[in-house]
Amino acid sequence: MLDSVWGDVQPNAGSENAFLESHSWDEYGAWYLGLTDGANEDTKARYAFVYGDLRRVHRMGLIACQYRAAEWRHTEIELAAHELLQHQSCWPSSRSSRRICALMPARSNKVRKQPRAAF
Repeated sequence: MLDSVWGDVQPNAGSENAFLESHSWDEYGAWYLGLTDGANEDTKARYAFVYGDLRRVHRMGLIACQYRAAEWRHTEIELAAHELLQHQSCWPSSRSSRRICALMPARSNKVRKQPRAAF
């Protein structure tokens, strides 16, 4: 698990599209803690609460998930992110091995995406 400035490494639309050119939707979805209610299968809108850069797990990505989930009252996501943060030693430095303790939350966590507030 890496320490980073999350705003600098968080996936953007271009990196997500590039990832999807060579990976399945299931592989893409593995980088997200939640699913969006009502979104179509095999769309980026389906997935919520990204915690890595699509190559590595980022500590600040999990912290961002925890805080954003708390803000929007998605308790299951908030607690899942917190639990994963408590077991950082289980995470490999690279996701290539796909070794993640048995703590990964079930992919049935459904959330409703809320529009971001304008500042």
